[in-house]
Amino acid sequence: MREKLTVNEGWLLDSELDALRNYIGLTEDGKVIFMVDRSKPSQRHRILLYAIGKYLAHEAGYAS
Repeated sequence: MREKLTVNEGWLLDSELDALRNYIGLTEDGKVIFMVDRSKPSQRHRILLYAIGKYLAHEAGYAS
């Protein structure tokens, strides 16, 4: 059971980041830049993408 359910967190994060970079980017001063037309994702998804972007900017050391 452990072998089938255990995942490598680094691999999971890499695949998620590859998917996210289609939607958002980060500047070195911690700003979240939308890479898609803002009218395409719903308002809820834009808020979630922005929150994820701010979290990742903090984790990358771009924002405090």
